[in-house]
Amino acid sequence: MLNAVKPQFSGNGTNIALGELCEILNGYAFKSKRYVDEGIRVIRIANVQKGYLEDSHPCFYPATEKGSIAQFLLYENDLLLSLTGNVGRVALLDNKFLPAALNQRVACLRIKDESLLNKRYLFHCLNSMCFENRCIESANGIAQKNLSTVWLRGYAIPVPQMDKQLEIARRFDLIQAQISRAKAQIVKLDDLVKSRFIEMFGDCRLARQDQDWKRIGNIGEVLGGATPKTQVEEYWGGGFPWLTPAEIGDSIYVNATSRTLTSEGVRSCSLSKLPAGTVLLSSRAPIGKVAIAGTDMYCNQGFKNIVCGDSVLPRYLYSLLMFNSDYLNSLGRGATFLELSKRIVEDIKIPVPAVELQLQFECFAQKVDKLRFMLLGNPLPMFGHRSFCCSTNSGNGGVILEAKDY
Repeated sequence: MLNAVKPQFSGNGTNIALGELCEILNGYAFKSKRYVDEGIRVIRIANVQKGYLEDSHPCFYPATEKGSIAQFLLYENDLLLSLTGNVGRVALLDNKFLPAALNQRVACLRIKDESLLNKRYLFHCLNSMCFENRCIESANGIAQKNLSTVWLRGYAIPVPQMDKQLEIARRFDLIQAQISRAKAQIVKLDDLVKSRFIEMFGDCRLARQDQDWKRIGNIGEVLGGATPKTQVEEYWGGGFPWLTPAEIGDSIYVNATSRTLTSEGVRSCSLSKLPAGTVLLSSRAPIGKVAIAGTDMYCNQGFKNIVCGDSVLPRYLYSLLMFNSDYLNSLGRGATFLELSKRIVEDIKIPVPAVELQLQFECFAQKVDKLRFMLLGNPLPMFGHRSFCCSTNSGNGGVILEAKDY
């Protein structure tokens, strides 16, 4: 069981701007029309998730162009950060992704003096909700956030003595390893659910688009969202949960969000309420993240959510979409970034078995869901990200770091 460990550290530390500690590199605007089947992997915004890289749909640039893009080539353990969309996410580049090059709107941070700053310490410092939230607050743009590298260079982090950095990094590496082991066991549980799904319902590949299946638009209502003006304080901090794709993680159910709206904020964008039980589907950056609303909520423009009708149960539809992320991604359209439109989602055909059979599956899945949460050592219905906040203690100039669940 994963315990809620909260290590604390304090010691003499100084706040130093990232621009003084690191070279911060910008990426190149690679032309998608020049992508090939293999070559130099292009690391894009969608690849940078919270704490790790995901590249189930890789893009490659011709290896023959290596010389012309030399300044954008990446190295093992480069620290990458998203600058657009879900800003403030960081990941370290694993050797398995090489050779690779940096795409536009992804930053690369390379430590200037590793005798002053440990890379694992820096990673854990930036892989925290407090840093991500500050990135979101500092980013420009309403429809899509854009983080400035000028702001990033000026962002200061506490830098204690190297022995303290190593101890902090070691502690959080242990927590991360514990989480990774738990997630590996969760994958096995998810495979069990998928096996049961196929056993009960047969081939679940939506790419078949069987003519006897039903359009999503005919068995439910597809609803999107929007972002109220962030500079209007009266719109924010109320009692209405407001979701972004970045907040969908390992949890099946979403019961809380990092930001909330007031009634004025809801009215400003004529937002449609997503009732509890709505199947949440991210429609861009990235496409195909799925969850179920555990309570009434609203969302930003990065979703095409499905309010199920009487013939479809949320847990059934959630699993069906989860098992078809590749197909959902193949439906994305757009020049700047791929996106699912409301019409595309409505036109997807899905198998709709008898409700009694869906209920049997839901009963089985819920038992497995309970095992997932027991494994993670957190109460139902949600497990969040574990990361730490770092700050300088105003009393003695020391560094305080805490592991927290979000």
